[in-house]
Amino acid sequence: TDTKKGMVVLSTVNGQTVASAKTYVGSYRNDRCIYPYPRVLCIDGYDADLAEIEVDGNAFAAACIVNCDPWKSPGGAEGAQFLTGITGLENEDMTAGEMDALNAKGITPFAMITSLGGAILRKAVTTSLTSGLTKIRRRRTTDYLMDAIAERGQFYQERAFDGDFANQTLGPISGGYISEIGSFLANEQALGHIASYSVDGFAAATEEDLEAGRWTVDVRARTFSDMDEIVLAHSVGDSVTTS
Repeated sequence: TDTKKGMVVLSTVNGQTVASAKTYVGSYRNDRCIYPYPRVLCIDGYDADLAEIEVDGNAFAAACIVNCDPWKSPGGAEGAQFLTGITGLENEDMTAGEMDALNAKGITPFAMITSLGGAILRKAVTTSLTSGLTKIRRRRTTDYLMDAIAERGQFYQERAFDGDFANQTLGPISGGYISEIGSFLANEQALGHIASYSVDGFAAATEEDLEAGRWTVDVRARTFSDMDEIVLAHSVGDSVTTS
């Protein structure tokens, strides 16, 4: 399997406890891997009585993820509209602390939220515990940006590198590609998909690599963080001072 493309949503073990799930996921550490917990309940459309049945929730999670824009987290209210088929959970007794512990272990819990009309993915994370690689949104945003930039680079492959490494200047060909990358990222920033970016044709390149036909372009994009937790520091009362 090509582990550098796409993402995989694992099947949830039937009857698994919170404690067991935290141990089980340790065998699947990868920022392209998602482990949802627990299994979910839904209506059996093939049953004349429309009975509620328990099923693996990975298909629901996968559908939610792919239907969300890559620069948005599929967690919380953003993805709730794609999980309306879930009517309940195998384990609905999880506390907030238990769900926090699951998230910390790289597990994405389902949670039922009445105000949103059903289920959500709570803090949509990958199974990776590596700093900066824990959010599904981060992985998908990276793929979206780099795939678009790499695809355009195919139009420049095997053309002459007309830059001057010693003077750090680019010619019409190499400069054209840098300009296209910059224009694409500027548009992504204007659309609110990324916070900022930089493109440098020399920072990661070496003269030896260039002579060997390899040009490394340093592309950086800063994304927005997610409001995983919203804390209300409130004061309500007859003598409260406001400003």
